[in-house]
Amino acid sequence: MLSLCSVEFVSVQEILLEMPNKISIKQQCKFNIDSSAVWEGIVRGFQRLIFDPNSMISVKFSDNVGKNEEGVDLGGTRREFLRLLMETIASSTMFEGGENIKNVALNSTGIDFLFK
Repeated sequence: MLSLCSVEFVSVQEILLEMPNKISIKQQCKFNIDSSAVWEGIVRGFQRLIFDPNSMISVKFSDNVGKNEEGVDLGGTRREFLRLLMETIASSTMFEGGENIKNVALNSTGIDFLFK
């Protein structure tokens, strides 16, 4: 049994400062995102067996007929990918409350918040 005395508490700032040191720029996790089904592409990418959270993310966007958008991922598409991910999570039922005052919703049934 784990006691609370043995749990080490780490600040969010410490976690964020340490993150860049854990990312390998030699390996990439590739995400192919359909512009008309962004969330589905994000979920598909995270569920792949080869997904590694310690690898650099590489993103390629395509339109709804599968044509790749031009450009090399030098960071702009990765930022857009992460912006879309955060926007989706923020607008999901995971959070409840007013526009500028949101709290994590209590969900005792374990239903997936993002697919409602």
